[in-house]
Amino acid sequence: MAYGIFSDVAQDQYGNSVPNASVVVYSVIAGSVVVNPLATIYTSNSSITATPVQQNNPMTTDPLGRYSFGAPDGFYAVEISGSNFPTYRLYVNLVTAFLPGAGGVSSVALALPAQFAISGSPVTGAGTLTGAWNNQNPNLVFAGPASGGAAAPTFRSLVGNDMPASGVVAGAYQSISTVNGVMVLTTFTLDASGRVTTTSNTSVAVPLTTIANTFLKTQNVASVALAFGNPLVTDALQGNSFHTTATANFVFQNPTGLVSGGTYLWRIQQDGVGSRLISSYGTMFKFPGGTPGVLSTPAGSVDLLTTYFDGTNLLCNLSKAYA
Repeated sequence: MAYGIFSDVAQDQYGNSVPNASVVVYSVIAGSVVVNPLATIYTSNSSITATPVQQNNPMTTDPLGRYSFGAPDGFYAVEISGSNFPTYRLYVNLVTAFLPGAGGVSSVALALPAQFAISGSPVTGAGTLTGAWNNQNPNLVFAGPASGGAAAPTFRSLVGNDMPASGVVAGAYQSISTVNGVMVLTTFTLDASGRVTTTSNTSVAVPLTTIANTFLKTQNVASVALAFGNPLVTDALQGNSFHTTATANFVFQNPTGLVSGGTYLWRIQQDGVGSRLISSYGTMFKFPGGTPGVLSTPAGSVDLLTTYFDGTNLLCNLSKAYA
């Protein structure tokens, strides 16, 4: 009994033949792929003989990526897998092969585009038809015509129309001087073909903490409103200047987040009642002569506590009754 024969070359996504790839053959019955059991397959050379020889399923491609098998007439799914390329599947309709001169096809040849080299053609008995890429000149792409439109691809040079439309700012490059803090921003612009057409530079002066900086405009720190409470809590990481309105006597708690060498200000206003007192200061607050400052007592009066943090203590001066 003779069986249908199928021969092919396993290829990766780039068209390269893949040696030692795994090839699994599944039967397709009523449109469904039968995964278990696997199809029974035979060696291609023995498939046209009276006693075909069964071969392994899965099988492995040879050093040139070739494989072949025989099986009874019908539909089959051939799955190719291996490392470094995606698994893919072929669907094959096998028809009984005949011995040469026995009334069937006696010779089969393979024809491919000029980019391919053909070997093993024609097959007059048992054999493998193989197509492989011909060598091409370097720095070419495999694509349709450069002029646009649909046509068979060829190897050719890359042209501007092959690039996607852009016309937008492609990106930016920054450099900053650690000597004077000057930052240079370079912007690249692309045309519709993705080519860089122009560049522009913008210089910006950035203050550095390790050098003396000259500011051409006023630099200010916004005053931070403190929610009044007893004790009065201050997070110095929020700023250098704070303000609140006293609505009761309170303890002036040691601030957190102080930085050595920093100057900190508190604007304290009496509410509409007045006579609100600072019951006590935190241990960091130090006043001239060791006498803690006392707030003005009239309703609505405003005092300003100015301090310098030496790393341990807040050196204080209370200016009173601004009017």
